[in-house]
Amino acid sequence: MPTGAASLVAEAIDGLLGTLPGVSGEQEALREAVTRWQQLRPSARVTGSRGMRLFRLDELAVPDVPGFARRATKADLDLLRAWYVAFSADADADHSRRRAEHAVPSARPGRLRAVGGRRTAPVVGRLHPVVAGVARIGPVYTPDEHRRHGCGAAVTATASQAARHGTACEVVLFTDLGNPTSNKIYTQIGFRPLGDYLEVSTTG
Repeated sequence: MPTGAASLVAEAIDGLLGTLPGVSGEQEALREAVTRWQQLRPSARVTGSRGMRLFRLDELAVPDVPGFARRATKADLDLLRAWYVAFSADADADHSRRRAEHAVPSARPGRLRAVGGRRTAPVVGRLHPVVAGVARIGPVYTPDEHRRHGCGAAVTATASQAARHGTACEVVLFTDLGNPTSNKIYTQIGFRPLGDYLEVSTTG
């Protein structure tokens, strides 16, 4: 949205919601919206924030990583729920098991994960449905014991290929600015930064 509209959005939300548990968006617009929210609700407080960077895929470079990728099945749902909770804990995000179950309600096409010759897959990457020609990837999660082997980059590249072979005109993802490793990995496989965003938690 235009930055100048952020205050109007905050005013509209104030008329609809009793509380605002959190908000995310482009940094300048978000700060304006939160400032206006706190003017409308003097008791409102920002309890946490996380910087994010939006990336868009340019020229895809698929890494040479052993293994293959497949779509999740219903047999994978418990594992995927557990990994979603683990990802949230790693990201210091406040996601409950109920939130995880909402994120993985069924084994729909697009819930991709890479398999490296093991019974359990070393990484999962979620490909969201295409909206207005844009597909978003995330979260991408690798358990500790499988990290630093290129699995996250490989499954992200696979999900990107699937999106481009489908109806997506653009492929995007968000990274945590506090995680230089993921920012470097996505750049290496062809994602280019578009802008910085904030995600904040609030009370009141």
